[in-house]
Amino acid sequence: MIPLFVFIVFGIILFKGGMFTHAFWNNMNNNFVGGDVIGQVKNCMMVMMWVFVGIEGASILSARAEKKSDAGKATILGLISLLVIYILASVLPYGYLTQEQLATIKQPAMLYIFEKMVGTWGGYFIGIGLIVSILGAWLSWTMLPAETMLLMAKQKLLPEYFGKINDKKAPTFALILTAGLIQIFLFTLFFTTKAYNFAYSLCTAAVIVCYILVAAYQIKYSWTHIHEKGNQQQLVIGVLALLFEVIGILMAGLSYLLLCFIAYIPGIYFYGQARKNNGHEYFLSKGELIVTVFITIGALIGMGLVIMGKIIV
Repeated sequence: MIPLFVFIVFGIILFKGGMFTHAFWNNMNNNFVGGDVIGQVKNCMMVMMWVFVGIEGASILSARAEKKSDAGKATILGLISLLVIYILASVLPYGYLTQEQLATIKQPAMLYIFEKMVGTWGGYFIGIGLIVSILGAWLSWTMLPAETMLLMAKQKLLPEYFGKINDKKAPTFALILTAGLIQIFLFTLFFTTKAYNFAYSLCTAAVIVCYILVAAYQIKYSWTHIHEKGNQQQLVIGVLALLFEVIGILMAGLSYLLLCFIAYIPGIYFYGQARKNNGHEYFLSKGELIVTVFITIGALIGMGLVIMGKIIV
């Protein structure tokens, strides 16, 4: 957070109003009057949703909090902080460099922008912060999937061995599995032409499915408890959330969703195994079998599109 804060402070100090407003109204006219606004929104939709992935982290780990209300406060504070940082870090560089310069700058962009602002030390400063950030992201994205599998095992949605914990109350098998899958996924990036774009698009598509289901459940719960205080507002929020997520995934394209179906198939096996272990007569119910067939068809279509070059990975 310190490098981000320093970057924003220097960005404000060195901000040039004339640079920022140069050809501003002309660009506004070209983009909003004669331009393809819907196309621009569509192209950035997947990135926009990606930057907010993880905002649900506090609720996932809320079972370990002393007070569950802290999870709600952490989510709101996190969202506001994220918005402020993203807006300032994205807008301020346009007050120091031209659009053409920013369009051709190397990645990671903030490192090279800050280097131009303050000199060589600025690049090293942001670089150190980036390394710390990557380590933090690696830790959090190892904890969250493992915690999710632990909760699913407790709810009998996964076999019991997913929920076995060590003396530190950490789910050992889930952590090992998560770490292994991360290594396999990182290895696949060597064979992709646009590694980062492919990674965030695939991850976003997978997470959006979860968000859609959460919003749908919120609608269902609020509707069935509509007479209880506050549920009318929650119903409206659920409907708006569901519409946004569905429109977002449709605008971003369904190709990455089809690739996600491939990853769902092993999950269906483990879910069926959990059902059998918990005394259910059938591996899957009739409704679940129908969904499984739908997912399998989607996975086959996704693999076919990759082979034909329709989906570039």
